[in-house]
Amino acid sequence: MYKIKLFTTCLLLQIFVLQAQSEPGFLHANGTNIVNNKGNYLLKSINLGNYMLQEGYMLNLGSAYQHIVMQKIADLVGTAQRNEFYNAYYNNYITKADIDSISKWGFNSIRLPMHYQLFTTLGKAQSFHEQGFALVDQLLQWCKEKNLYLILDLHAVPGGQNSGDICDYDKTKPSLWESEENRAQTILLWKEFARRYAKEEYIGGYDVINETNWELGNNEALAKLMKDITKAIRSVDQQHLIFVEGNRYANDFNGLTPKWDNNMAYSFHKYWNDVTPESIAWILKIREEQNAPIWCGEFGENSNHWIAESVDLFAQHNIGWAIWPYKKMDSPRGISSFAAPSHWSSLAAYLKGEGPLIDPALAQSILNEMLENIKAQNCSINYGYLYALFHQNNSAQPHLPITLPGKIYAFHYDEGKNGTAYCDSLYQTDEYGAAGGMGHEIWNAGKIARNDGVDLRYSESEKAILVAETSNNEWLQYTVYVAQSDSFMVQIRTAGKAGKISLSCDGSNLINCQAIPSTANAETWVDSNLKTIALSKGRHVLRVYTVNGGYDISYLNCTVAEKKAK
Repeated sequence: MYKIKLFTTCLLLQIFVLQAQSEPGFLHANGTNIVNNKGNYLLKSINLGNYMLQEGYMLNLGSAYQHIVMQKIADLVGTAQRNEFYNAYYNNYITKADIDSISKWGFNSIRLPMHYQLFTTLGKAQSFHEQGFALVDQLLQWCKEKNLYLILDLHAVPGGQNSGDICDYDKTKPSLWESEENRAQTILLWKEFARRYAKEEYIGGYDVINETNWELGNNEALAKLMKDITKAIRSVDQQHLIFVEGNRYANDFNGLTPKWDNNMAYSFHKYWNDVTPESIAWILKIREEQNAPIWCGEFGENSNHWIAESVDLFAQHNIGWAIWPYKKMDSPRGISSFAAPSHWSSLAAYLKGEGPLIDPALAQSILNEMLENIKAQNCSINYGYLYALFHQNNSAQPHLPITLPGKIYAFHYDEGKNGTAYCDSLYQTDEYGAAGGMGHEIWNAGKIARNDGVDLRYSESEKAILVAETSNNEWLQYTVYVAQSDSFMVQIRTAGKAGKISLSCDGSNLINCQAIPSTANAETWVDSNLKTIALSKGRHVLRVYTVNGGYDISYLNCTVAEKKAK
């Protein structure tokens, strides 16, 4: 009997050990690494920006502040209808379908930017709203089902930590740094988060204050508040990793060292600068000196090439990352894009304070359409953005299947970095811009369809997206499949200035410096016969070289050449 009991006890212990090993466990700091039960864990995260906190530029509203937008909507359709819209917005913007896709694409974690107003009311520190916590709870459940960590990011704190729309700052009220009451409320809110989620292993950590940007001297006030928040969290939660961001939009850690907790990490953000070891040397130094992990909590808003280079750089230095953003309106600079509702420009002008009141019924119709457009099934996915994050490796892959004979639409060039899938004279920007990505050159002049250096525009006469503003010595690559070995007549459709073009296949030159005629204007199109080329059955890589550019390209048409009679 004793042996049976001993055997049963040992078996149960083994089961418990196996179960513990199978669970990922809390993320925590181990020297300079972030680890869980299975070892080192490189965070590959996505930011759910524009969900709990709307930023103007992500809705094509410029730098509009959410609290002003919300009031203007209430002025149009009434407070009750405004509240009903936002409740539906939260339910539709992020759903289980979104989380399922995020997991399928290869992300292992999510950073959740939160607005304090969903959880508490300014000036009422002891009261908490269940709406915000219910949204977090639902999101956490979906994350658990897909083995994703959820990192809580307080993106908008009571009073605002900077003066921008990214924290919904209200200039008529004291900021976080001008009000002891606001700081105390921030501390209590974090204690409440920690109390509720202390035992949740799939909560990946607490990013306590996003992107402070305020004149704080040596950051004494920021350091004190960070330490006070940490103390409040640790009073109820000793397990979760705490992420600390610096001043100057996360990157000024002056006064925030030495580290004050053994389970903390430093989070920096990377936008609009070079992708070189030198560009991150400063944060690597902090990691080594503090023996603490670092994490890039935000990067992106640049070309796919820049994003791919950044991911490669982070991997070389064991730095986890969180791409910004997931979803926004009519933009290739994000993974998911939803269409602007009909007549959005009229409502947008009013919401930005640049246009008159519009009919309330029309406004309600626009808002209702937006609620449908933001659903996962109605969004378009920018697969080039995903390829830049997960599959780059200095290789290219087809954007869409192209079979010959048939048309090769110019903007269907391969996915990949500049120099691999295309070559463009301006393919990214290194220039610093204001929050929201303003103030620098645009790599895709048309700002549509794709997020590479290739300039695209929509042609009214062609009713199609096409490659525009070609320059000398640029090229585009197309992976094609030839259905049957044959000779093909190649025709190209162009508009604009005269120039010259070349074509290669699998590295061999087939057409050399053939003339492209000029047309009356950019919407007057002409078809030019190039040459007859022989292609064998199977997969081939074609490159179109704009030897002398200046013209726009709609498509190449490859048709089987007529056989001459013997």
